[in-house]
Amino acid sequence: MPERIANAPQAITQIVARWRCDVLVVFEATGVYDLELREALGQAGIRFARINPARARDFARASGQLAKTDPIDARMLAAFARALKPATEQIANPARNALARLAKRRDQLVLMRAQEKNRRSEADDRAMADRIGRLIEVLDGEIAEIEADISTLIKTEPEISGDAQLIRSLPGVGPVTCMQLIAQMPELGKVGPKQVAALAGLAPFNVDSGAYRGKRKIAGGRSASVMPFTWLLSTRAAGPIRSRSFTYDCDRPANQPNSPSLPSPGSC
Repeated sequence: MPERIANAPQAITQIVARWRCDVLVVFEATGVYDLELREALGQAGIRFARINPARARDFARASGQLAKTDPIDARMLAAFARALKPATEQIANPARNALARLAKRRDQLVLMRAQEKNRRSEADDRAMADRIGRLIEVLDGEIAEIEADISTLIKTEPEISGDAQLIRSLPGVGPVTCMQLIAQMPELGKVGPKQVAALAGLAPFNVDSGAYRGKRKIAGGRSASVMPFTWLLSTRAAGPIRSRSFTYDCDRPANQPNSPSLPSPGSC
């Protein structure tokens, strides 16, 4: 029978203590809201799999279950695990978790700074522009402190340091791109190139049916914050950006979207 518990450390610890080490716990990925459960399961040595909520809902619909309640979701997740046997998740390195938190906070502060700079450029009052400027200076200091903490963390953690050295050896990879890849894509070096492309949101997926051949489109991906970096790396792999030109074909077919095209590496 489904059992409802509070999403709190004490309640989670008590229920995990009742489970055997040979069970597989399957739950929907909810970011920080499943962190306590992940840590408790890791400490207890219990295997677990985090499922994309969209996949779980699609499985329920495919099973003919259109209604959605917590008990229904629990039964569907159990059926999902029995039918598809999802891969278990590895226990995350605490240093990588710390790096991911720092990277996320840096992204937030950089976005805030860009917003304030836009407001300052639009300010028609000198006093107001000065006020905004002082806030920008505060944000600059916070960003610099976080970047220093990130640099220290990468240098002091052997596993992360080794990955950073390897990633930085690629042409065009700077400290920010390196930090984002380590924080957002810990699978690098552990899975194949096609899986990496899919995780980055850069893999084109087929849309075919019978004789119909649809346009391949990229979809999904780990995080919107990592896609710009992986896309930039993929374009740099074709050669220096300054030596390439973007082309536009005015005689393109009517069903082709309006977008520039990159030349192939051989034409650069």
